[in-house]
Amino acid sequence: MNELITPKKTLSKNRFLLILIALTCITACSGENNELNYDTSAQRLTSITVDGYPLDFNSEKTGPYKIETSNSEKTLSVHFESSGDYSFSYSIQNSNGTYQKTLDDEKHFVANIAEGANVISIQLYDSKKEVFVTYTIYAYRLSSAARITSFNLYDFASGSGTSLGLAPSFSEAVFDYSTTVPYSSCAIAYQITAKNSGVSMQTNGNTSYERNVYYHNLTSGVNYLDTTVVAEDFSASERYTIAITRTPPTTDQIESNAQLLKLDTDGDYFQYVCGINDYTFFIDNNTDTINLDITPEIEGAKVFINNNEINPSETQTLQANESAGAATITVISASGGNSQTYTLTYIRRSHNIVNVETTAELITAIRTAEPNDEIRVSTGEYLLTTEETGMLFSDRSGTAIEPIYLTGEQSFTDDVIIKGTGSETLITLTGSHWNISGITLQNAGTAVHLHGANNITLKELLIEGIYSTAINLTNGASNNTIKLNSFSQLSGDDTTAAIHIGDANFRNINANQLTSGEISNGNTISHNIFINMADSRAINLDAGASNTNISFNSFIENTQALDTTTRAPLIQNFGVNSVISHNSFEFDDPRETTSLIQLGAADLHVSWATGVQLIQNLFDLNNRTVNAIANLSTHTAMLAENLRSDDLTITYGGSNYDFDSLTSPIYTIQTNSTNTRCLGIEEYEIDNTNYWLVELEACDTTDTSQHWKIVTDKGIYAALVNQSQTDGHMRTATEFEGLCSTSEGIYQSNVYLTEDEGGYVERWLLDTQGNTTYIRNKKDTGYGLTVPGEFASEGTPLMTCAITNSESQQFTLVPVAQ
Repeated sequence: MNELITPKKTLSKNRFLLILIALTCITACSGENNELNYDTSAQRLTSITVDGYPLDFNSEKTGPYKIETSNSEKTLSVHFESSGDYSFSYSIQNSNGTYQKTLDDEKHFVANIAEGANVISIQLYDSKKEVFVTYTIYAYRLSSAARITSFNLYDFASGSGTSLGLAPSFSEAVFDYSTTVPYSSCAIAYQITAKNSGVSMQTNGNTSYERNVYYHNLTSGVNYLDTTVVAEDFSASERYTIAITRTPPTTDQIESNAQLLKLDTDGDYFQYVCGINDYTFFIDNNTDTINLDITPEIEGAKVFINNNEINPSETQTLQANESAGAATITVISASGGNSQTYTLTYIRRSHNIVNVETTAELITAIRTAEPNDEIRVSTGEYLLTTEETGMLFSDRSGTAIEPIYLTGEQSFTDDVIIKGTGSETLITLTGSHWNISGITLQNAGTAVHLHGANNITLKELLIEGIYSTAINLTNGASNNTIKLNSFSQLSGDDTTAAIHIGDANFRNINANQLTSGEISNGNTISHNIFINMADSRAINLDAGASNTNISFNSFIENTQALDTTTRAPLIQNFGVNSVISHNSFEFDDPRETTSLIQLGAADLHVSWATGVQLIQNLFDLNNRTVNAIANLSTHTAMLAENLRSDDLTITYGGSNYDFDSLTSPIYTIQTNSTNTRCLGIEEYEIDNTNYWLVELEACDTTDTSQHWKIVTDKGIYAALVNQSQTDGHMRTATEFEGLCSTSEGIYQSNVYLTEDEGGYVERWLLDTQGNTTYIRNKKDTGYGLTVPGEFASEGTPLMTCAITNSESQQFTLVPVAQ
């Protein structure tokens, strides 16, 4: 065991060990509220209700649970239940301050909430007042205020940067103002602060965000800034107007003026601001030329591009270089005694951006897509009517290096929804190399049909209200990835599935007689969530499916009221060489079923359902008597560590099982920044307590401290367990988000081993993209394991930081021979 002295390695361990001391106090001896806090004890609340607001409560998740209330709702009634006889207190923190009260025997209270953010915390103590759990509710009360508290103007273009006074002085209850600037000031900067951060604002028709700095060019005479403010709850609006007078020029000022009035590109790549002379902007990958519109402020001034005089009344065309380039614009005043030089630097994007705002534009963009296009679909609803059935069809292909992207615009409030009228197929692809993400697909017969399409990634899609098969892979569609999607509200029967691969017509045909164009090979289905499939299967690997990987998916089935008395299995496998591993099943459906996973069938050709492996699938069957797995084929299925979570013995239907030949894989986790460094552990003593910190070590496949096992947990997450320690689960610090935001924090370890406490910070999402894996934390999947600093040196501690797709966050899981 090591003493706490500074090792002779790249980073000082003393610096990052300090965080564990703080962590020990935060999680074991403090009463402070933490955003998320997972206690080591079994103490939990079993329910929380807040008036009629849905919380999606889970006793293992301590928060924050987020709700939004109207402005008229000034109090919230909070009720809770616990798993034992404990004492409680609660606190409320908002703009009025902090209020805390100890509760006696009652398990309810009324919280007075202010406009804006309210943090409501429930503290749970044991009889000795030594151990606690804090549950947190984040309640946001909408504001009815439509006011600005400050409007700051700055003299920008004259170079002084001084604040401009307004007449009268600004007050939120006054709506009309004026100010004057000299002719030398051809632009002002302004910054707005609203009374409430949730208001929406527009200045001269453009969206404004509070505290952002904006620029406005000025012409000679009176210029107006009109700002409309709409309250957060839309109950009120106000308009503020500032009249800015730019003093008319003298004759000498006109003759010596070498400034531009206008500088625009056809791609709208940047905003020209008078007084700024250097610009860097991006162009699309397939752009060959850049068109420029250049207008001097004073007629008679001469304009040159790269030393060649041009006619300012004509659009100018520049030839774009392969990767990047620059152009110099020189303006010489009418008197010839003054000049201004502007530099434009352009950089070629890796993608071609195609913006879509209407259904017609979406249809055209998909049909005419080229490699490296990124089709960006704006938020809103895109309805495909009966006349447009099948219109989202494309036979176009990207390449492995330059795929085609179809992405939904990211928004906190609105979604991108593509919907049909009930029977159509929304998207059909027959080409290859597409990435589709961030879109809701609903109200159709089929959401996506990959008809012989290869190397397609379907990611982060919300698929609901589908009446047949949601995603259908046919005609040899191969090497496709279906990951991180959510399926719900399916209305199909027992012949349909959320995901279907293969062809039922091949079930009685010898697999060896099929051509490569008929075999769907090497498809991956991972980290998807399937909720209440009604009568449908979640996944149907039909005849024609080969080498399919089904892993880390979550199946939640608790349908209570259906007309039928039986249901289909959730996974049906007729495919060959299928690997079904690390999936989680939460099953509470009263209807009878053969099993949750069915392999083969009695009337299936003997060549199908061969070579199947089932590893570490977790079944929560709510004490129901149902087979987890049923092998109805004549071939042996190989199983390893499949289990039930309700303390009952897992049962199997059918026959032909091999429980001995297969073991769960063990991995070394290698950093991609250097293939000679792997995740290991090192022991340190802090306050007489030993901790195993996760750090980089020289890769050694024989060192069990570098061996990691993936253990299935509920949902799409897993635990990472070090094989050299008993119950050595990798976890991260509870408040890891703040540790990466400071220069000191990024050199402090926040990843270490612990006993299994069941908390979110001990669970990880293994986001594999090709041969690269991002190891994301369950508490916030926007954060993942990170090697800090510039070099992956031996002894470097691991952290959990915001995912930026950096090589320092990319790992490779290398199987260890057993």
